[in-house]
Amino acid sequence: MLNANNYSDLRISIYRSLKSFTVLIIAGLIIKGVVFDSVSVQGNQMYPTLVRGDRIVYLKTPFVFPFSLFLSPPQEGTPVIFSMPQDYYSNILRVGALSGNTVKVNEGVFFRDGKGIEGPVSKSRPEEILPKEYSPRDFMESYYIPAPGDTVQFSDLSIRDFFFSFSLLKQENPSKDVTFEARLYRNDELLENFVIENFSLYQGPLDSLPAQLRQDWLFWERLRVYLDQSFTTPPHLSFEVYLEEERVESFVLNNDYIFLLADNWKEGTDSRYFGPVRSSKVRGRPFSVLWSRGQGQSRVETLTARFGRFIK
Repeated sequence: MLNANNYSDLRISIYRSLKSFTVLIIAGLIIKGVVFDSVSVQGNQMYPTLVRGDRIVYLKTPFVFPFSLFLSPPQEGTPVIFSMPQDYYSNILRVGALSGNTVKVNEGVFFRDGKGIEGPVSKSRPEEILPKEYSPRDFMESYYIPAPGDTVQFSDLSIRDFFFSFSLLKQENPSKDVTFEARLYRNDELLENFVIENFSLYQGPLDSLPAQLRQDWLFWERLRVYLDQSFTTPPHLSFEVYLEEERVESFVLNNDYIFLLADNWKEGTDSRYFGPVRSSKVRGRPFSVLWSRGQGQSRVETLTARFGRFIK
């Protein structure tokens, strides 16, 4: 039977334990919310630096408000965790260039401001180079990454640059309705209810494209080539952009952007395909593999050799 003193000591002990537990929980939440967090790698975008099944820890502090106001933004060559421009899931890629840089790819080599960049993002071998008409993987025309204060015009743009600019407008206005309409003209006459036929990537009405194709600039570029080759007088493909149903001809950029690259040069999807990403989309900088569970064809294998590996 407990006497009064023992009962009082028990209550004090429970109180102190609960207080310590609460402090630990709060400290853990602060660390997870502001300093460190972890994420599992789902794809092979960054192979061989990272592989599917890696559980990595990443540093959040430089990218969390208000620390982001005082600390340096992501620099070229840094791997980062970020949110895709039009999605909510996270991805991991490497910063290839920043606002104000001009980028291009020639024969599998990435160029920043005219200088070829060696390293994880330039791993193609000459015999693996694809012809430029098939993919931006190994050949990409020069692209200037707009900086804050730059005016982005929608007139007289290539198809790729139009969709890159459209993505910028959406990222500048994340809470607003940003849409575009594709139209075909022949001799200045609008071709209404146009149906695409005998095209390998899509057959059907132009205004009924599936979502995965509608904002894929490679699809539209290949459609343009198909139209040019299939008609004696090819129809002209034109795009109109709307912000909250109001036609947009140009806009001024307010934010910094980064051009991201996959270490898996052959198979990775990166800014060569979806354009620059707003710097504020960066969530952290991965720096170490906690553990790894490689996804095999027949079993899940623990990759002990990757434990504690630093990410460069």
